[in-house]
Amino acid sequence: MKRNFGTLLKIKINNAYTAIFGVFVVPPIETEQEKIEVTHHDQNSPYRRYIPSGLIDPGEYAFQMRSDRSQTTQQALYTAFKSGSECNFQIVYPDGLTQSFSAYVTGMTYNEADATSPEPVNITVTLAISGDVTDS
Repeated sequence: MKRNFGTLLKIKINNAYTAIFGVFVVPPIETEQEKIEVTHHDQNSPYRRYIPSGLIDPGEYAFQMRSDRSQTTQQALYTAFKSGSECNFQIVYPDGLTQSFSAYVTGMTYNEADATSPEPVNITVTLAISGDVTDS
C-alpha cells in the first residue's frame, strides 16, 4: 500500500517540470460534470430525470506551501499571478499516477500574522484549472 507522503506538485519552468518548493498540502482535483434535467409529463414516473451535459468543470484548485520567495518555483507562481499568464502543472503521486493540467494563479493568501504564533509563513495558492486534466 502506497502512502501520500512524497506526493509532488510541479510547475513547468523552461520546458521542465520542477517540484514547487515548500508544498505541504496537496489536495485532489475535484471535477464535476454538469447535469441537465430532462423530466417530462408523460414519463410514467414522478421522479426527476437527468442526463450529463458533457461539460466537465475542473473548478478551482488550492494548495498550501511554506513561503520562501527566494525559490525559483515560488517566484514563478508570483510572476504568473501578477501577469495573469497560464502555467502548466503536474501532480505526481507515489503510486505512479501523474495528473497534468493548465491553470491560472488566481489567488495567493498569506496565513494570519500572529506575533505570538510559532507557525511559519504559509501561503494558500488558488488555481483556476483551464481545460482537461490528463492522467498518465
